[in-house]
Parts: sequence; structure tokens; C-alpha cells
Amino acid sequence: MVSTASLSTKLVRIGAGLLLVALASIGLTLWVTWQLEGGAAAVNEAGRMRMQTWRLTSVAQAGPPPGEVAVLVQQFDQSLELLRRGDASRPLFVPWDDAVAREFATVEALWQNQRPLWLQDTPPEPAQALAAADTFVEAIDALVLAIEHQLAGFTAILNLFQLLMMALAIAGAVVMLYTGYMYVINPLAHLRQGLRRLESGDFKARVEVETLDEFGQVAGGFNRMAATLQSMYAGLESQVETKTRHIEAQRSRLETLYEVSAFMAQAGSIEELSHGFSQRVRAVVRADAVAVRSDAGLRLLSAGHDGRRAQPAGRGVRLRQPAARCANPGDSHSQPRRG
Repeated sequence: MVSTASLSTKLVRIGAGLLLVALASIGLTLWVTWQLEGGAAAVNEAGRMRMQTWRLTSVAQAGPPPGEVAVLVQQFDQSLELLRRGDASRPLFVPWDDAVAREFATVEALWQNQRPLWLQDTPPEPAQALAAADTFVEAIDALVLAIEHQLAGFTAILNLFQLLMMALAIAGAVVMLYTGYMYVINPLAHLRQGLRRLESGDFKARVEVETLDEFGQVAGGFNRMAATLQSMYAGLESQVETKTRHIEAQRSRLETLYEVSAFMAQAGSIEELSHGFSQRVRAVVRADAVAVRSDAGLRLLSAGHDGRRAQPAGRGVRLRQPAARCANPGDSHSQPRRG
């Protein structure tokens, strides 16, 4: 089937397809990278919560000034809220799934249970404070592990996307090379072969038109040009052949005329003149026989195809001598008449 799309349309389609695939791959890679960055920031924030837990424990046991414990508790509340809502400016995102959501709910429940313990007027007992801190840190560790497990999945996806992008780059290069060969190099090679045949004198050379794009139009133009040159060359060759035959006939007649003139000048008798003249005239007109008669009706000579005197058979040439125009028997004034 002949393709009707132009070369520019084909290239735009292929380029647009490759561009869409590349943009999709880049977009997915950016999304995964964004998730990894947000998850890494969430892990750092969860690790800061562990530090805040031990700091809160040590401050509560040291008997701090009024209000310092409340500030630390407020910072703890802010950290939990930040993990819950995220922060696009950092970026900070918790990669939520069922395991992460379950561990985060455990951390929030423990904090809601331990929060009054830290805000009471009398600081908790050291053993009680250490036990509460250990329990809360273990919950935070479980949350961090869940987030890291989710980030490991995103890292595997990122690696897969990188491999896919490498494969797409190779496939894109192969597609571009194939496209260049099919739509540019191959048509040019066919045109080059046609031109070589035309240059060598083969005016029957034609290029197969497989598409209707720019190269197909060029191939069609080449075929029309070759057809025009072939017809012009054939006409010129026929004219040259006709002219050559005409010139050859004229040359043969002139040569015979010169030969007859020279013979007539050397002939010694009317019989020798008639015999030689008839032979040369028969050769020029390609007659079977020649008969030479005088105006009085006398047959001076009758020569056959073998050159001897004989009665002509078939087509022949009759030469008549007008008596009134001949000054003597040696004059060569005669008028040919076909019969």
C-alpha cells in the first residue's frame, strides 16, 4: 500500500511519539524521586522525634524552669502534625501505605497517652519516665522501618525506570536509524541508481514510486524526465537514420553520375557507350534488365541482369535516343523512360 503521508508528517509523528514516551518516563522518574525525597525528610523528622523524646525525659528529670517542658511538648505536637500533613516546600512526605499508617497511628496513640505524664506539675518517677520513653522510641523505630521499607520499593521502581529509560534511548536510536533508512537513505539510493543508469545511456531506467511523500514526488518527476528523454532520443535517432539514408542515396547517385560521365567520355563506339551506360543505369535503379532504343525504333542494346545482351524479363528500363538532339552517334544525350 502506497503511503500518502508526507515525509515531514512521518518524521513529526515519530518524533512526537518518542517525545511523549520520553516525557512520560521523565515524569514518572520525577514523581518517584519526589517521593524518595519526601520520605527521606520524613525519616529525618521521625529521628528528630526520638531525640526530642530523650531530651524531654532528661529535662523532666532535671527539674527545669516552669514552661520549658510545655515548649518541648508543643514541639513534639508540631512534629506529629508535620508528619501527618507533610510539607511541599521541603519537600516532606510520608509514603503512606497500610503498614505506615498503622505504625503512625500507634505513635499518635502512645503520645496522647504519655502527653499528660509530661505536662503534670510533678515530674514523673525516673523509672516511669524511662519506661515511657523506651516504649515511645520503639514505636517511632517501627514507624521509621515502615517508611524505609516503602522507600526501598520506590528505590526499586526508580532503578527500573532508569533501566527502562536506557532501553527507550536505545530503542529510540534504532527507530530513528530505521526511519532515516526507510524514508531518506533508501529512496535516495533508488534515485542514485536511476541516475547512474540514465547517465550510462539507459533511458528506460525508472524509479519505483512507493510513497507519495517528497521523495515519491521526486521519483515521479525523475520517471517523467526519463520518459521525455527516451521519446526525444528515439525521435532524434529516427531522424538521424532517415537523414543518413537520404545522404547515402544522394552520394550514391552522385558517384554513379561521375562514373557514367567519365565512361561516356572514354567510350569509343555507340555500342560500347550504350552497353556501359545501360549497365550503370541498371545498377542505380536496381532493374532486372535495360533496353536502349533509338528514336527510329531500332534496338541498340538489350542487357540482362548478368550483363550480357538479352531480351529483358520483368521490370526494366527503356532508354530512348532522340534523333533530333543527337549531333552524331557518339553523343550521349538520351532520355530514360521506365517501362
